[in-house]
Amino acid sequence: MTMLGQRLQTRQRVIATSTVYFQRFYTKNSYASTDPILVLVTCMYLASKVEEAPVRIRVLCAEASRMMQELGYNELPNHIPTVAEMEFYLLEELEFDLLVFHPYDTLMILCDAFVNYIQASPSHRSHIQAAMLQMSWTIVNDMYRSSLPLEHPPYVLAVAALYLALVVVPPVAQELRTLMENSALKGASMLDFLAGMNVSLPVITDIVQEMLSHYDLWRQLTRSQRGGLDMLPTFQRCVLASKGNPSVCAKEQQALADCAAEAVPLLQTMKQQCGHLIRDYDACLTVNKHASDEELTSKCLGKLQALADCTNAVKTQAEQTGGATSASAPK
Repeated sequence: MTMLGQRLQTRQRVIATSTVYFQRFYTKNSYASTDPILVLVTCMYLASKVEEAPVRIRVLCAEASRMMQELGYNELPNHIPTVAEMEFYLLEELEFDLLVFHPYDTLMILCDAFVNYIQASPSHRSHIQAAMLQMSWTIVNDMYRSSLPLEHPPYVLAVAALYLALVVVPPVAQELRTLMENSALKGASMLDFLAGMNVSLPVITDIVQEMLSHYDLWRQLTRSQRGGLDMLPTFQRCVLASKGNPSVCAKEQQALADCAAEAVPLLQTMKQQCGHLIRDYDACLTVNKHASDEELTSKCLGKLQALADCTNAVKTQAEQTGGATSASAPK
């Protein structure tokens, strides 16, 4: 999504909105029953119109085709009539609820407020504010690679991103500590600043921990001896090239699964203990893909809750045992 948006030279807000559309679409649909590439292009097309930065459908499809060819995809489903038709299905799945709020505006306000809070001198103000905004903006962009934008309000994500930039990222954090030691407000801290807001610190802590877990996962996958993140596009290309016979990609699928399990032992434990619940929920989505929202909720919500309970139990057990989770089912 980001790669396509950058090639189209569109605004970051368009990329963020299209990412939210994509995630919302697949909360009610299965990846196996739809073409993710077609959904991705359609989300970008719809988001560009909603965010008042429209891109012509011919330009979008042509750029998407060039991008996919460069990535090694042979069969391209992004023809103009197909995308135009998919737009109507996407609108129905989104229930025509297209307005998406993002953390970016709040983030700029927070950066300005924090600089005022620590009473930075004019000579340091613009520099530290620019560094804070750049780093926290990057962290917000990374949040859209997770499900966090669907789980928390934008202002909460903005506070968590600012906290990560000011406390966790070494260059900015060190520079900020030096600045605060020389500022007019002695003893000021990020926690004092957050305490003056109407936010839940435990929620902020959970978001920070989740983002740190994501960064650790991406780092481990990138450095994996099996090939890491390069294995994902390899598997995607195989799936698109052999739609009539998915079993052809069994080798690539197994290699990707082994890589993930090697990088994150907890994932392997979750698959062992909760795999049957994952299959049950996916089967429920597939069987009821044409059902209404009320029917889908009544039939599949229980399976989703059972899956969430199982994964939370495995995670809790791993935390209590220091990461060494046994293969026994959680109670």
